[in-house]
Amino acid sequence: MKDLLKPKNRILGGRELRFLSIYTPFLAIILITSGIFLTIEGLPNISQLLPVLGLLAGTLLLTGIVSWNYASTLWTKEKDLRDNRMLREAFMGKTQSGLFVKDRQGKFLYANDVWARMLNSTSKEVEGKTDFDFFSREQAQLLKQQDEEVVANGDRIEFDDILTAVDGVSKFVLMKFAMRTHSGRIYAVGAIAYDVSKVLKTEKALEESEHRFETLLDMAPNAIIIADANGNIQLVNKQATNLFGRSVETLQSMNVDDLLPEAHREKNRQRREKFLQSPATRVMGSEDEMYGERGNGEKFPIEVALSPVTVGDEMMIMSIIRDITKQKTALQDLKHSTEKLRELNDELEVERKSLEKRVNQRTKELELEKQKAEEANKAKSLFLATMSHEIRTPMNGVIGTIDVLRQSSLRPKQLEHVEIIKDSAYSLLTVIDDILDFSKIEAGKIELEEEPVVLSYLVDSTCSALLSIANRKNVRLRFFRDPNLPVAIL
Repeated sequence: MKDLLKPKNRILGGRELRFLSIYTPFLAIILITSGIFLTIEGLPNISQLLPVLGLLAGTLLLTGIVSWNYASTLWTKEKDLRDNRMLREAFMGKTQSGLFVKDRQGKFLYANDVWARMLNSTSKEVEGKTDFDFFSREQAQLLKQQDEEVVANGDRIEFDDILTAVDGVSKFVLMKFAMRTHSGRIYAVGAIAYDVSKVLKTEKALEESEHRFETLLDMAPNAIIIADANGNIQLVNKQATNLFGRSVETLQSMNVDDLLPEAHREKNRQRREKFLQSPATRVMGSEDEMYGERGNGEKFPIEVALSPVTVGDEMMIMSIIRDITKQKTALQDLKHSTEKLRELNDELEVERKSLEKRVNQRTKELELEKQKAEEANKAKSLFLATMSHEIRTPMNGVIGTIDVLRQSSLRPKQLEHVEIIKDSAYSLLTVIDDILDFSKIEAGKIELEEEPVVLSYLVDSTCSALLSIANRKNVRLRFFRDPNLPVAIL
């Protein structure tokens, strides 16, 4: 690029002219002094040379003055040119876009650092090479055709081809232009490479986001319609097309008011205007009935939830629409069932009162029977207590007589019989006590006591009481007691 900016075929520049302009007056002074010196020395024919020397000195002095002015002007212009060149080079080096210049044969004359990085190289390494040294043959051929098109057209061309840089990551597009000499001849092709990698990623992310958004809309269980403030439909989901029986294109060319029966459209416009005055999420159709109209003219009840959606500076309205035909039918069935339940409840109330009356009557009867039973139980307990006392009194006399008999002189056999009688009498007293215990159980006054039982005595007394009966029956009664058994158990 520096070579392109250097002036060519320069014979005399500002530096040379400035040198001459400085030293020419001194040369003129030397020539005049030499003429005076020669005159003083009295050299022959010097007087003839004085006019010539004076004219020459004047000419040289005038030339020096003119040369000084011209050299100063030329020096300033060259300085400005160098400054401009440095500014251009600084701009080309700092810009975020790739810049390069190629000659008519496709060789790089200049490449800034950005373009060199796209080629995985340096600016110095790029100069003198062609696109075929960096890109695939197919892509290099495309770049060559672009150069030829720019040269043939002679103007600036922005190409839409998205190309891949040598680093395999960067994506770029090119804007190329023809570079001309002062005479108008095209001697090179300049280009600006715009890195569109981030733009492509952003576009891809935007497409993915839009796809996800549309997918989420289509996955929603209810119909969703997004319209502008005037009600013109902008976006619908799949459920909306199924609900209203119209295609996406048809719905997006309609106004939301057209999805309602004609008798409801004006009221819906009023609802929308009211919503825009105070935009907030709300539900419509639950209190006042709303109806939608399908493509075949069928009308059906709907419930609509409105939400404000801001897209840029524009307010949009998102409508979530639900067909509530089943809910309406279920509500009517519920009302009918409620009426039937109310009738049944009335009948049950009558039956309850009647049953309550019968229960109260039966309760009184049961209380009376309970009172009679309690009185009978008291009489029985009194009877048992009296009978126990009446039986216990003579039994005590029997036991007393047995004790007196035992103290008399009895033979061993007779004494054994007396012991049996005694044990039997005590057993009878135990039976009487048990009868009293039964009466206490019925009265809820029984008390349990834990006392040790002597097994040997219990077995001996039982067998002794049964011995006489066994003898009468000619039965031999024997018993055996294990000596390892405890004397008493609790």
